[in-house]
Amino acid sequence: MADSSSTSLTDNQTFDFANLVFLNVATQAPICLSSDNIFTWKAQWDALLYGYALTGYIDGSLMCPPSSSNVAYMYWTRQDQLLYGSLLASLSCDLAPMVASAKTSRAADELALLNAPLKDEEITIYVINGLNSDLKEISAALRSRDTEIFFEHLHERLLEYEAYLHKTGSQISDDAVAVAHVVNHTTSSSGFNLNFSRKPGS
Repeated sequence: MADSSSTSLTDNQTFDFANLVFLNVATQAPICLSSDNIFTWKAQWDALLYGYALTGYIDGSLMCPPSSSNVAYMYWTRQDQLLYGSLLASLSCDLAPMVASAKTSRAADELALLNAPLKDEEITIYVINGLNSDLKEISAALRSRDTEIFFEHLHERLLEYEAYLHKTGSQISDDAVAVAHVVNHTTSSSGFNLNFSRKPGS
């Protein structure tokens, strides 16, 4: 869903269809999405979308104009379909059929990420990287481990640490451990949704 900052193309703008962006997936996005490389694949597309100013097609901030806006609608849909085709071409053979029913690049992105399950170690890394300053002590301890910690154990350690902080009267923000609850819930389903909404460097 688009947020309050959403914009849309209008017929008052000048459109040069020769400037539609076509991505050469073979050279610009050679990493095909699979269950083994979701973060690398996403980073690849984050950079491309931001670099070509196409992020709005994926995150919903650049909405499709009404069909009554003839030129603007045609320009938006053509660019979106070029982007959709590029996304489809960068999926593994197992994922592509699950995404082929999508009508827009944004829907294709959401379906691709939904159907690409994360490995346990990838989820663990994602959660540890998402811990805020309230949990800096346990975060440092987890990063310094010589052996890998499984996500189930990580979830338990975070809950125990949260209980410890509450017991000792320490302040902890509401979202400090919530990330573990969310990931624990979402990974019990088919996938983990990572939308293209973050600009490189943020």
